[in-house]
Amino acid sequence: MILVTGSAGRVGRAVVAALRAQGRPVRGFDLRPSGTGGEEVVGSLEDPQALSEAIKGVSAVLHLGAFMSWAPADRDRMFAVNVEGTRRLLDAASAAGVRRFVFA
Repeated sequence: MILVTGSAGRVGRAVVAALRAQGRPVRGFDLRPSGTGGEEVVGSLEDPQALSEAIKGVSAVLHLGAFMSWAPADRDRMFAVNVEGTRRLLDAASAAGVRRFVFA
């Protein structure tokens, strides 16, 4: 099973569709449903429980999820999601024995 974070985004939806077209098992992870069908976990990189659910049975992670904003008021949220959230995802992946992690 491949976990694709950011699966509801423009790139994430395309990647999930391409992987599924190849017959690969994929689980999407995003703040909102992607609408691509198939297995998904709706949650945030800031939520350890959602990450724990998303990472179960996964052999590889393709990390596309991020929070982007040019507003100075969003800097703390960008750090929380993009830095701390990625750290949480790496920790969850390591604890689950995930062998491949691609960060884009």
